[in-house]
Amino acid sequence: MYLHINYPFTETPFLNIENNYPYIIFSFMVVLIGYGIFFGLSAKVFKVFIQPKLFTKKNISELRRFYIYNIFIPLPVAILASFFVEVESIVWGLVFIHFMLGIFCLFLANIFSQGLHLQNEQDLFI
Repeated sequence: MYLHINYPFTETPFLNIENNYPYIIFSFMVVLIGYGIFFGLSAKVFKVFIQPKLFTKKNISELRRFYIYNIFIPLPVAILASFFVEVESIVWGLVFIHFMLGIFCLFLANIFSQGLHLQNEQDLFI
């Protein structure tokens, strides 16, 4: 009935999950992989703000990847998962939070794009 994931080198269960494939895939693996990607992209976005030169094409592309991921991935994944497992109401709240985070990052990317344009214009005059 249940799959037990134990603490390393012990027999003490750390996680107990249902032992059926839709639950393992959509309630465990997709969430784990999705948030792994999210935190990887978040780390790259936070690196943007500690660079000596803020307005670069590379930094804009990092912001762009982050907002595209947050706007377009969580909702389809949650809808797909709802066909196979029960999706709790808090998941829809998280989807909304990711959407708002993506919109905020879209604004940041546009501000950075405008800053790059102004920076390039200024470099031409100097």
